[in-house]
Amino acid sequence: MARLCCWVLLAAAPVAWTLGKNEEVDLAEMKRPELCVTDDTQSMFDSIDPEHKMTPETLLLQSVQMDYDHRMRPYMNKETLDVDVSLWVYNIGPISETAMNFRIDFYFTQSWLEPRLNLSSRLCPGTNATFPLPTDTMIWMPDTYFPTALEASTHAVTKLNQAVWLQSDGRVTVSSRVTIVSRCPMEFQYFPLDVQTCDLRFLSYGYNLLDLKMNWHEVHPIWIESDVSIAQFTLLKCRHNQSTVTFHHGSYSCLVVTFIFQRNVGYYLIQTIIPSVLCVALSWVSFFIKRDATPARASLGITTVLAVVTLIASDSWSLPRISTIKAIEVYLFSCLLFVFGALMEFSAVCYFSKPRFDTKKENYDDDHYMETAITEKMIPLEDNNHGDAETAEGAGAAGGASAKPKLEFAGFDVGRIDVFSRVGFPLAFFLFNVIYWVSYLSITRKEADKHVAAGDQIIDAM
Repeated sequence: MARLCCWVLLAAAPVAWTLGKNEEVDLAEMKRPELCVTDDTQSMFDSIDPEHKMTPETLLLQSVQMDYDHRMRPYMNKETLDVDVSLWVYNIGPISETAMNFRIDFYFTQSWLEPRLNLSSRLCPGTNATFPLPTDTMIWMPDTYFPTALEASTHAVTKLNQAVWLQSDGRVTVSSRVTIVSRCPMEFQYFPLDVQTCDLRFLSYGYNLLDLKMNWHEVHPIWIESDVSIAQFTLLKCRHNQSTVTFHHGSYSCLVVTFIFQRNVGYYLIQTIIPSVLCVALSWVSFFIKRDATPARASLGITTVLAVVTLIASDSWSLPRISTIKAIEVYLFSCLLFVFGALMEFSAVCYFSKPRFDTKKENYDDDHYMETAITEKMIPLEDNNHGDAETAEGAGAAGGASAKPKLEFAGFDVGRIDVFSRVGFPLAFFLFNVIYWVSYLSITRKEADKHVAAGDQIIDAM
Protein backbone atom coordinates (compact mmCIF):
# COMPACT_ATOMS: atom_id res chain seq x y z
CA MET A 1 0.00 0.00 0.00
CA ALA A 2 2.88 2.34 0.73
CA ARG A 3 4.23 1.73 -2.76
CA LEU A 4 0.85 2.54 -4.28
CA CYS A 5 0.62 5.81 -2.35
CA CYS A 6 4.07 6.89 -3.53
CA TRP A 7 3.11 6.35 -7.16
CA VAL A 8 -0.09 8.33 -6.70
CA LEU A 9 1.90 11.23 -5.27
CA LEU A 10 4.35 11.09 -8.16
CA ALA A 11 1.52 11.09 -10.67
CA ALA A 12 -0.06 14.13 -9.04
CA ALA A 13 3.21 16.07 -8.68
CA PRO A 14 3.48 17.33 -12.31
CA VAL A 15 -0.09 18.63 -12.22
CA ALA A 16 0.48 20.43 -8.93
CA TRP A 17 3.72 21.91 -10.26
CA THR A 18 2.01 23.15 -13.42
CA LEU A 19 -0.93 24.73 -11.62
CA GLY A 20 1.31 26.62 -9.22
CA LYS A 21 4.97 26.03 -8.54
CA ASN A 22 4.91 28.02 -5.32
CA GLU A 23 1.99 26.07 -3.86
CA GLU A 24 2.81 23.52 -1.21
CA VAL A 25 0.99 20.21 -0.98
CA ASP A 26 -0.25 19.28 2.49
CA LEU A 27 0.54 15.58 2.77
CA ALA A 28 -1.46 15.31 5.98
CA GLU A 29 -4.68 16.06 4.13
CA MET A 30 -4.03 13.42 1.48
CA LYS A 31 -5.67 10.08 2.34
CA ARG A 32 -4.20 6.82 1.23
CA PRO A 33 -6.61 4.86 -0.92
CA GLU A 34 -7.73 1.59 0.66
CA LEU A 35 -8.02 -1.43 -1.60
CA CYS A 36 -11.29 -3.24 -1.10
CA VAL A 37 -11.90 -6.50 -2.97
CA THR A 38 -14.96 -8.72 -3.15
CA ASP A 39 -15.31 -11.87 -1.12
CA ASP A 40 -14.83 -14.08 -4.16
CA THR A 41 -11.65 -12.24 -5.04
CA GLN A 42 -10.36 -12.56 -1.47
CA SER A 43 -11.05 -16.28 -1.53
CA MET A 44 -9.08 -16.57 -4.74
CA PHE A 45 -6.20 -14.66 -3.14
CA ASP A 46 -6.22 -17.05 -0.17
CA SER A 47 -6.02 -20.06 -2.47
CA ILE A 48 -3.15 -18.61 -4.48
CA ASP A 49 -1.19 -17.25 -1.52
CA PRO A 50 -2.25 -19.01 1.64
CA GLU A 51 0.69 -17.59 3.61
CA HIS A 52 -0.16 -14.00 2.53
CA LYS A 53 3.35 -13.19 1.35
CA MET A 54 2.18 -11.08 -1.60
CA THR A 55 0.27 -7.84 -1.45
CA PRO A 56 -3.35 -7.67 -2.63
CA GLU A 57 -2.29 -5.36 -5.47
CA THR A 58 0.15 -7.93 -6.78
CA LEU A 59 -2.38 -10.72 -6.59
CA LEU A 60 -5.00 -8.57 -8.29
CA LEU A 61 -2.76 -7.69 -11.21
CA GLN A 62 -1.66 -11.29 -11.62
CA SER A 63 -5.25 -12.45 -11.72
CA VAL A 64 -6.15 -10.22 -14.67
CA GLN A 65 -2.98 -11.01 -16.61
CA MET A 66 -3.29 -14.77 -16.56
CA ASP A 67 -5.04 -15.04 -19.92
CA TYR A 68 -3.84 -11.71 -21.30
CA ASP A 69 -2.22 -11.55 -24.78
CA HIS A 70 -0.18 -8.37 -25.11
CA ARG A 71 0.23 -8.90 -28.87
CA MET A 72 -3.44 -8.14 -29.56
CA ARG A 73 -4.81 -4.65 -29.32
CA PRO A 74 -7.96 -3.91 -27.30
CA TYR A 75 -11.25 -4.44 -29.14
CA MET A 76 -9.47 -6.48 -31.79
CA ASN A 77 -11.75 -7.05 -34.83
CA LYS A 78 -14.59 -5.35 -32.99
CA GLU A 79 -14.29 -1.57 -32.95
CA THR A 80 -11.80 1.28 -33.30
CA LEU A 81 -9.61 1.97 -30.30
CA ASP A 82 -9.46 5.62 -29.14
CA VAL A 83 -6.11 6.82 -27.77
CA ASP A 84 -6.07 10.15 -25.92
CA VAL A 85 -2.84 12.15 -26.15
CA SER A 86 -1.50 15.10 -24.18
CA LEU A 87 1.81 16.98 -24.13
CA TRP A 88 3.56 18.82 -21.34
CA VAL A 89 6.29 20.94 -22.94
CA TYR A 90 9.04 22.10 -20.61
CA ASN A 91 11.75 23.20 -23.06
CA ILE A 92 11.97 24.40 -26.66
CA GLY A 93 15.14 25.15 -28.55
CA PRO A 94 17.56 25.69 -29.99
CA ILE A 95 16.06 26.53 -33.38
CA SER A 96 18.56 26.15 -36.21
CA GLU A 97 18.10 28.22 -39.37
CA THR A 98 20.94 26.52 -41.25
CA ALA A 99 19.67 22.98 -40.58
CA MET A 100 15.99 24.04 -40.56
CA ASN A 101 15.06 22.10 -37.44
CA PHE A 102 14.14 22.68 -33.83
CA ARG A 103 14.47 20.75 -30.58
CA ILE A 104 11.67 20.16 -28.11
CA ASP A 105 11.58 18.39 -24.73
CA PHE A 106 8.23 17.25 -23.39
CA TYR A 107 6.31 14.64 -21.41
CA PHE A 108 4.29 12.52 -23.83
CA THR A 109 1.20 10.92 -22.29
CA GLN A 110 -1.07 8.36 -23.95
CA SER A 111 -4.23 6.91 -22.47
CA TRP A 112 -6.63 4.24 -23.72
CA LEU A 113 -9.23 1.85 -22.36
CA GLU A 114 -8.19 -1.79 -22.00
CA PRO A 115 -11.31 -3.88 -21.22
CA ARG A 116 -9.24 -7.02 -20.62
CA LEU A 117 -7.63 -5.32 -17.59
CA ASN A 118 -10.87 -4.08 -16.07
CA LEU A 119 -10.74 -4.64 -12.29
CA SER A 120 -14.21 -3.37 -11.40
CA SER A 121 -15.67 -6.86 -11.00
CA ARG A 122 -12.97 -7.80 -8.47
CA LEU A 123 -13.24 -4.64 -6.37
CA CYS A 124 -15.90 -3.46 -4.01
CA PRO A 125 -18.58 -1.24 -5.57
CA GLY A 126 -17.49 2.38 -5.74
CA THR A 127 -13.79 1.60 -5.31
CA ASN A 128 -11.50 3.60 -7.59
CA ALA A 129 -7.84 2.70 -7.51
CA THR A 130 -4.78 3.39 -9.63
CA PHE A 131 -2.04 0.78 -9.87
CA PRO A 132 1.50 1.61 -11.01
CA LEU A 133 2.94 -0.98 -13.36
CA PRO A 134 6.57 -1.72 -14.17
CA THR A 135 7.75 -0.22 -17.45
CA ASP A 136 8.53 -3.71 -18.80
CA THR A 137 5.02 -4.98 -18.10
CA MET A 138 3.78 -7.22 -20.89
CA ILE A 139 0.74 -5.20 -21.91
CA TRP A 140 -0.28 -3.84 -25.29
CA MET A 141 0.88 -0.27 -26.10
CA PRO A 142 0.36 1.95 -29.17
CA ASP A 143 3.15 2.01 -31.74
CA THR A 144 3.23 5.80 -31.94
CA TYR A 145 6.00 7.43 -33.96
CA PHE A 146 6.97 10.97 -35.02
CA PRO A 147 7.27 11.27 -38.82
CA THR A 148 8.82 14.75 -38.72
CA ALA A 149 11.52 13.75 -36.22
CA LEU A 150 15.14 13.73 -37.32
CA GLU A 151 16.34 12.54 -33.91
CA ALA A 152 14.32 11.15 -31.01
CA SER A 153 15.27 9.75 -27.63
CA THR A 154 13.72 8.73 -24.33
CA HIS A 155 15.65 9.72 -21.22
CA ALA A 156 17.05 6.91 -19.10
CA VAL A 157 18.88 8.66 -16.22
CA THR A 158 18.90 7.31 -13.60
CA LYS A 159 16.29 4.85 -14.87
CA LEU A 160 14.02 4.90 -17.86
CA ASN A 161 11.85 8.03 -17.54
CA GLN A 162 8.57 6.26 -18.18
CA ALA A 163 5.59 5.48 -16.00
CA VAL A 164 2.61 3.18 -16.56
CA TRP A 165 -0.62 3.39 -14.57
CA LEU A 166 -3.67 1.12 -14.61
CA GLN A 167 -6.96 2.39 -13.28
CA SER A 168 -9.61 0.12 -11.86
CA ASP A 169 -11.88 0.64 -14.88
CA GLY A 170 -9.18 -0.71 -17.21
CA ARG A 171 -7.80 2.62 -18.45
CA VAL A 172 -4.05 2.47 -19.10
CA THR A 173 -1.93 5.63 -19.03
CA VAL A 174 1.67 5.75 -20.23
CA SER A 175 3.86 8.83 -19.75
CA SER A 176 7.37 9.21 -21.18
CA ARG A 177 9.97 11.96 -21.15
CA VAL A 178 10.94 12.52 -24.78
CA THR A 179 13.43 14.74 -26.62
CA ILE A 180 12.92 15.27 -30.35
CA VAL A 181 14.80 17.18 -33.03
CA SER A 182 12.18 17.78 -35.70
CA ARG A 183 12.51 19.32 -39.11
CA CYS A 184 11.00 22.75 -39.59
CA PRO A 185 10.78 24.17 -43.13
CA MET A 186 11.37 27.91 -42.90
CA GLU A 187 10.80 30.92 -45.13
CA PHE A 188 13.34 33.75 -44.95
CA GLN A 189 11.65 36.30 -47.18
CA TYR A 190 11.11 38.69 -44.24
CA PHE A 191 14.22 37.75 -42.23
CA PRO A 192 14.95 39.04 -39.55
CA LEU A 193 11.34 40.23 -39.16
CA ASP A 194 9.99 36.79 -39.97
CA VAL A 195 7.47 34.51 -38.29
CA GLN A 196 8.18 30.77 -38.44
CA THR A 197 5.79 27.85 -37.91
CA CYS A 198 7.12 24.44 -36.87
CA ASP A 199 4.94 21.31 -36.81
CA LEU A 200 5.26 18.20 -34.69
CA ARG A 201 3.23 15.21 -35.90
CA PHE A 202 2.61 11.80 -34.41
CA LEU A 203 0.55 8.84 -35.55
CA SER A 204 0.41 5.06 -35.34
CA TYR A 205 2.93 3.19 -37.44
CA GLY A 206 1.01 -0.02 -38.06
CA TYR A 207 -2.64 0.54 -37.07
CA ASN A 208 -4.72 2.35 -39.67
CA LEU A 209 -7.77 4.52 -39.11
CA LEU A 210 -10.07 1.48 -38.81
CA ASP A 211 -8.04 0.03 -35.93
CA LEU A 212 -6.83 3.07 -33.98
CA LYS A 213 -7.85 6.70 -33.75
CA MET A 214 -5.73 9.30 -31.94
CA ASN A 215 -7.48 12.13 -30.13
CA TRP A 216 -6.37 15.12 -28.10
CA HIS A 217 -7.14 15.07 -24.41
CA GLU A 218 -10.39 16.92 -23.85
CA VAL A 219 -9.32 18.94 -20.78
CA HIS A 220 -5.59 19.63 -21.11
CA PRO A 221 -4.24 18.63 -24.54
CA ILE A 222 -1.09 20.75 -24.26
CA TRP A 223 0.71 22.29 -21.30
CA ILE A 224 3.57 24.73 -21.86
CA GLU A 225 5.80 25.87 -19.03
CA SER A 226 5.66 29.62 -18.39
CA ASP A 227 9.46 29.87 -18.11
CA VAL A 228 10.13 28.43 -21.57
CA SER A 229 12.54 30.80 -23.32
CA ILE A 230 14.02 30.52 -26.80
CA ALA A 231 17.13 32.31 -28.02
CA GLN A 232 16.27 34.87 -30.74
CA PHE A 233 12.60 33.80 -30.78
CA THR A 234 9.35 34.40 -28.93
CA LEU A 235 6.66 31.72 -28.81
CA LEU A 236 3.49 33.47 -29.97
CA LYS A 237 1.01 30.62 -30.00
CA CYS A 238 0.72 26.87 -29.94
CA ARG A 239 -2.02 25.39 -32.13
CA HIS A 240 -3.16 21.76 -32.17
CA ASN A 241 -5.46 19.91 -34.52
CA GLN A 242 -6.32 16.47 -35.84
CA SER A 243 -5.95 15.20 -39.38
CA THR A 244 -5.76 12.06 -41.51
CA VAL A 245 -2.65 10.95 -43.40
CA THR A 246 -3.16 8.69 -46.42
CA PHE A 247 -0.50 6.33 -47.71
CA HIS A 248 -0.71 3.76 -50.51
CA HIS A 249 -1.50 1.05 -47.95
CA GLY A 250 -4.18 2.91 -45.96
CA SER A 251 -5.22 6.01 -44.01
CA TYR A 252 -3.95 6.81 -40.52
CA SER A 253 -5.10 9.10 -37.74
CA CYS A 254 -2.60 11.92 -37.15
CA LEU A 255 -2.27 14.57 -34.46
CA VAL A 256 -0.48 17.84 -35.24
CA VAL A 257 0.84 20.50 -32.89
CA THR A 258 2.05 23.74 -34.48
CA PHE A 259 4.40 26.16 -32.73
CA ILE A 260 4.40 29.76 -33.99
CA PHE A 261 7.66 31.63 -33.38
CA GLN A 262 8.43 35.30 -33.98
CA ARG A 263 12.07 36.29 -34.30
CA ASN A 264 13.49 38.88 -31.93
CA VAL A 265 15.10 41.56 -34.07
CA GLY A 266 17.24 43.03 -31.27
CA TYR A 267 20.29 40.87 -32.00
CA TYR A 268 20.33 41.82 -35.68
CA LEU A 269 19.81 45.49 -34.87
CA ILE A 270 22.98 45.48 -32.78
CA GLN A 271 25.09 43.21 -34.97
CA THR A 272 24.04 44.25 -38.48
CA ILE A 273 21.59 47.14 -38.84
CA ILE A 274 23.29 49.72 -36.61
CA PRO A 275 26.83 49.02 -38.00
CA SER A 276 25.52 49.39 -41.56
CA VAL A 277 23.85 52.71 -40.68
CA LEU A 278 27.11 53.96 -39.16
CA CYS A 279 29.02 52.94 -42.29
CA VAL A 280 26.60 54.90 -44.47
CA ALA A 281 26.86 57.92 -42.17
CA LEU A 282 30.66 57.64 -42.22
CA SER A 283 30.66 57.84 -46.02
CA TRP A 284 29.04 61.28 -45.77
CA VAL A 285 32.16 62.66 -44.06
CA SER A 286 33.88 62.79 -47.45
CA PHE A 287 31.46 65.55 -48.52
CA PHE A 288 33.07 67.86 -45.93
CA ILE A 289 36.69 67.12 -46.91
CA LYS A 290 38.51 69.36 -49.40
CA ARG A 291 38.30 68.23 -52.97
CA ASP A 292 42.05 68.27 -53.39
CA ALA A 293 42.48 65.77 -50.47
CA THR A 294 42.21 62.84 -52.85
CA PRO A 295 43.88 60.15 -50.65
CA ALA A 296 41.67 60.92 -47.66
CA ARG A 297 38.39 60.90 -49.57
CA ALA A 298 39.28 57.85 -51.65
CA SER A 299 40.39 55.75 -48.69
CA LEU A 300 37.28 56.72 -46.71
CA GLY A 301 34.96 55.73 -49.55
CA ILE A 302 36.68 52.41 -50.20
CA THR A 303 36.75 51.55 -46.48
CA THR A 304 33.02 52.08 -46.05
CA VAL A 305 32.27 49.98 -49.14
CA LEU A 306 34.39 47.11 -47.84
CA ALA A 307 32.80 47.35 -44.41
CA VAL A 308 29.28 46.95 -45.81
CA VAL A 309 30.44 44.07 -48.02
CA THR A 310 31.80 42.35 -44.89
CA LEU A 311 28.45 42.77 -43.14
CA ILE A 312 26.68 41.19 -46.13
CA ALA A 313 29.09 38.24 -46.10
CA SER A 314 28.71 37.67 -42.34
CA ASP A 315 24.93 37.67 -42.70
CA SER A 316 25.02 35.00 -45.42
CA TRP A 317 27.17 32.68 -43.28
CA SER A 318 24.46 32.27 -40.62
CA LEU A 319 21.68 31.27 -43.04
CA PRO A 320 21.18 28.47 -45.56
CA ARG A 321 22.11 29.17 -49.16
CA ILE A 322 18.74 29.96 -50.66
CA SER A 323 17.76 32.03 -53.65
CA THR A 324 15.07 33.98 -51.82
CA ILE A 325 15.91 37.66 -51.31
CA LYS A 326 15.73 38.34 -47.59
CA ALA A 327 14.63 41.59 -45.98
CA ILE A 328 18.02 42.10 -44.36
CA GLU A 329 19.71 41.69 -47.75
CA VAL A 330 17.47 44.41 -49.18
CA TYR A 331 18.63 46.72 -46.40
CA LEU A 332 22.33 45.86 -46.63
CA PHE A 333 22.47 46.11 -50.42
CA SER A 334 20.70 49.47 -50.21
CA CYS A 335 23.35 50.60 -47.74
CA LEU A 336 25.97 49.35 -50.17
CA LEU A 337 24.43 51.49 -52.91
CA PHE A 338 24.53 54.55 -50.66
CA VAL A 339 28.21 54.17 -49.73
CA PHE A 340 29.09 53.32 -53.33
CA GLY A 341 27.16 56.39 -54.45
CA ALA A 342 29.22 58.54 -52.08
CA LEU A 343 32.39 57.13 -53.65
CA MET A 344 31.06 57.81 -57.16
CA GLU A 345 30.17 61.35 -56.10
CA PHE A 346 33.81 61.97 -55.18
CA SER A 347 34.92 60.51 -58.53
CA ALA A 348 32.55 62.86 -60.37
CA VAL A 349 33.80 65.87 -58.40
CA CYS A 350 37.43 65.00 -59.20
CA TYR A 351 36.68 64.47 -62.89
CA PHE A 352 34.68 67.65 -63.47
CA SER A 353 37.07 69.75 -61.35
CA LYS A 354 39.94 69.33 -63.82
CA PRO A 355 40.85 72.69 -65.50
CA ARG A 356 39.54 72.81 -69.08
CA PHE A 357 40.96 75.25 -71.65
CA ASP A 358 39.44 76.83 -74.75
CA THR A 359 41.56 75.39 -77.56
CA LYS A 360 39.61 77.22 -80.25
CA LYS A 361 41.52 80.47 -79.72
CA GLU A 362 43.94 81.20 -82.53
CA ASN A 363 46.71 82.55 -80.26
CA TYR A 364 46.75 79.39 -78.03
CA ASP A 365 50.12 77.62 -78.01
CA ASP A 366 52.27 75.48 -75.75
CA ASP A 367 53.88 78.49 -74.05
CA HIS A 368 50.50 79.69 -72.85
CA TYR A 369 49.63 76.19 -71.56
CA MET A 370 52.87 75.90 -69.57
CA GLU A 371 52.47 79.37 -68.13
CA THR A 372 48.90 78.64 -67.07
CA ALA A 373 49.81 75.31 -65.47
CA ILE A 374 52.66 76.89 -63.46
CA THR A 375 50.39 79.70 -62.33
CA GLU A 376 47.72 77.20 -61.12
CA LYS A 377 50.25 75.50 -58.86
CA MET A 378 51.20 78.83 -57.30
CA ILE A 379 47.61 79.82 -56.44
CA PRO A 380 46.21 78.20 -53.22
CA LEU A 381 42.89 76.41 -53.37
CA GLU A 382 40.01 77.54 -51.17
CA ASP A 383 37.42 75.12 -49.76
CA ASN A 384 34.30 77.06 -50.60
CA ASN A 385 31.71 77.13 -53.29
CA HIS A 386 33.66 79.62 -55.39
CA GLY A 387 37.21 78.52 -54.66
CA ASP A 388 37.72 76.81 -57.97
CA ALA A 389 36.22 79.72 -59.83
CA GLU A 390 38.67 82.11 -58.14
CA THR A 391 41.56 79.84 -59.00
CA ALA A 392 40.47 79.73 -62.58
CA GLU A 393 40.22 83.50 -62.77
CA GLY A 394 43.71 83.90 -61.26
CA ALA A 395 45.19 81.45 -63.69
CA GLY A 396 43.48 83.17 -66.61
CA ALA A 397 44.80 86.55 -65.60
CA ALA A 398 48.35 85.27 -65.37
CA GLY A 399 48.26 83.27 -68.57
CA GLY A 400 46.26 85.58 -70.69
CA ALA A 401 42.68 85.64 -71.85
CA SER A 402 43.42 83.16 -74.61
CA ALA A 403 44.00 80.20 -72.09
CA LYS A 404 41.41 80.67 -69.37
CA PRO A 405 40.63 77.38 -67.44
CA LYS A 406 36.98 76.56 -66.95
CA LEU A 407 35.73 74.90 -63.68
CA GLU A 408 32.15 74.78 -64.82
CA PHE A 409 30.44 71.87 -66.53
CA ALA A 410 27.51 72.71 -68.80
CA GLY A 411 27.10 76.00 -66.96
CA PHE A 412 26.97 74.36 -63.52
CA ASP A 413 29.46 75.10 -60.75
CA VAL A 414 31.16 71.80 -59.95
CA GLY A 415 31.96 73.01 -56.44
CA ARG A 416 28.30 72.84 -55.49
CA ILE A 417 28.09 69.03 -55.92
CA ASP A 418 29.45 68.47 -52.41
CA VAL A 419 27.00 71.02 -51.01
CA PHE A 420 24.04 69.24 -52.56
CA SER A 421 25.37 65.83 -51.44
CA ARG A 422 25.61 66.96 -47.81
CA VAL A 423 21.83 67.32 -47.79
CA GLY A 424 20.67 64.94 -50.51
CA PHE A 425 22.35 61.74 -49.29
CA PRO A 426 21.14 61.91 -45.64
CA LEU A 427 17.65 62.90 -46.76
CA ALA A 428 17.44 60.03 -49.26
CA PHE A 429 18.72 57.55 -46.66
CA PHE A 430 16.19 58.78 -44.11
CA LEU A 431 13.32 58.37 -46.58
CA PHE A 432 14.56 54.88 -47.48
CA ASN A 433 14.53 53.84 -43.80
CA VAL A 434 11.03 55.17 -43.29
CA ILE A 435 9.69 53.29 -46.31
CA TYR A 436 11.63 50.12 -45.49
CA TRP A 437 10.66 49.76 -41.83
CA VAL A 438 7.04 50.82 -42.26
CA SER A 439 6.55 48.39 -45.15
CA TYR A 440 8.22 45.34 -43.61
CA LEU A 441 6.82 45.86 -40.12
CA SER A 442 3.28 46.11 -41.46
CA ILE A 443 3.78 43.00 -43.63
CA THR A 444 5.21 40.91 -40.79
CA ARG A 445 2.41 42.04 -38.49
CA LYS A 446 -0.14 40.77 -40.99
CA GLU A 447 1.78 37.50 -41.36
CA ALA A 448 1.84 36.96 -37.61
CA ASP A 449 -1.87 37.69 -37.27
CA LYS A 450 -2.60 35.30 -40.13
CA HIS A 451 -0.66 32.44 -38.53
CA VAL A 452 -2.15 33.05 -35.10
CA ALA A 453 -5.72 33.30 -36.40
CA ALA A 454 -5.45 30.08 -38.45
CA GLY A 455 -7.31 27.24 -36.77
CA ASP A 456 -9.79 27.22 -33.93
CA GLN A 457 -7.82 25.36 -31.26
CA ILE A 458 -5.09 27.65 -29.94
CA ILE A 459 -3.07 27.27 -26.76
CA ASP A 460 -1.30 30.23 -25.17
CA ALA A 461 2.06 29.79 -23.48
CA MET A 462 1.27 29.29 -19.79
